[in-house]
Amino acid sequence: MNPIKILLVESDVSLAKRASQHLKAEGYQVVMALEGPGSLDLIRREKPNLLILDFPTALSRDPSLLERISSIPELRSIPTLILYTHVEEGMVDQLFKYGVRHLLRKPYDLDELSLQVALIFKAKEEESPGNKK
Repeated sequence: MNPIKILLVESDVSLAKRASQHLKAEGYQVVMALEGPGSLDLIRREKPNLLILDFPTALSRDPSLLERISSIPELRSIPTLILYTHVEEGMVDQLFKYGVRHLLRKPYDLDELSLQVALIFKAKEEESPGNKK
C-alpha cells in the first residue's frame, strides 16, 4: 500500500522542515513547497491525499488557488487543512465555500498537527462508500 501523501505549502522554512519531519515520522509521505506560485501544477503532479496550506501566505501568492482547486473535479475531493494565525471576519465562510473544512491555529504543537491529520483521514475513511453504515 502506498503511503499517504501530504502536500505542505508553508512560508516558514524552519516550521515546514519540523512539520515535514514530524509527519514523516508518523508514516506519511510529505512533499514541501515554500511558496504559493505553481501550487496548482504541483497538486496536479503530486496528487496528494491532503493539502496543508499556510494562510494567508500560500494564498496571497495565488489568491484564486482554492477556487481553482474546487472547480477541478479530480482535485476538489482532496481535503485541505489551513494553518492560520488570524482569519478576518467572513473569511471562514469564504474558505468553507471552497471546500476547506479543517483549520489549525498557529503556532501549533506538532502532536496537535498529527492529531488533526489523523482525524481528517479517519473522517475521509468513514465517509468512503465501502464504510457507510
